[in-house]
Amino acid sequence: MRKLRWTALGFTLILVVSLFASTAAALPNPYYDVHVVVTGNGDAWTNVSRAHAGDTVSITVRADAGYELEDITVVPGESLWEVSWDEDSSWFEPSRWFDDEDWSAPDLGSDDTIKVNRWNRFTMPHNDVTVWVRFSDDGCDGSWPGCPSYRFTDVEADAWYHEAVDYAVSCGFLDGVSKTNFDPDGAVTRAMTWLVLGRVSGNRDLEDCSPWYADAQAWAKNHQITDGKNPTAAVTRQELITMLYRWYGSPKVSGSLAGYRDGALVASWAKDAMVWALREGLVGIGSSTLAPDRVTTRAELAVVLQRLNNL
Repeated sequence: MRKLRWTALGFTLILVVSLFASTAAALPNPYYDVHVVVTGNGDAWTNVSRAHAGDTVSITVRADAGYELEDITVVPGESLWEVSWDEDSSWFEPSRWFDDEDWSAPDLGSDDTIKVNRWNRFTMPHNDVTVWVRFSDDGCDGSWPGCPSYRFTDVEADAWYHEAVDYAVSCGFLDGVSKTNFDPDGAVTRAMTWLVLGRVSGNRDLEDCSPWYADAQAWAKNHQITDGKNPTAAVTRQELITMLYRWYGSPKVSGSLAGYRDGALVASWAKDAMVWALREGLVGIGSSTLAPDRVTTRAELAVVLQRLNNL
């Protein structure tokens, strides 16, 4: 009888230990807090306020009119310290310019900085983090480090689209076609429009597929922004405006395009979108021309995105 009791006790202990181990293994990784601190005129937020170590966290920024994103720095902990750097240090670049590198979840000390890639994303470490976002006056002379477009040799400091390119690049909506070229006069394709609208909506993972536009295409179709056809075709101005109008919710409008010399050339399916875009100040070439069938350039897209931010 005693032997049976010890045997039963042994089974009980094994069962308890096994249940404890199973329960511990089933427990999720702990959450860590994400705090956002903004300095300057603008707003910023993350897609989550808490995350597990190893999760990808996205940062969305919106600069006020007349301001631009100057820097994003992510540090472990919640200590309130002033973000600064030595502008004479040749190695420094704002943290938002780091490309994807090691996306593991590091154990960080209080003096470390977490790398943010060019799409304003970072990997959550085994710490709470503070996201420091700084905006500054957009009086940009095209020089490093205060100009988001400083690396693009084809974006002149006095170009009419320079400020808009700064905005689109700093927000992660557009990037250069290479490390040193933005290609402001290059044509925008329908697929690129879908991808950019996805980024504006906070979706930063729409190009990690094959072909590269497949996820953006599916996203845009699901949101009734496009029919998804002709992804590699250049997008016309009226096509761009129509997709923006649908993305914005297709608000009711009334008005006429009769005051424009080429108003009659606007397709029937694009009329309401064009009236809306004119009302909101998104488009217009001079005071009487719309050029609805003209191909949209990358510089024009950047300008429209900046104006859209001010709606």
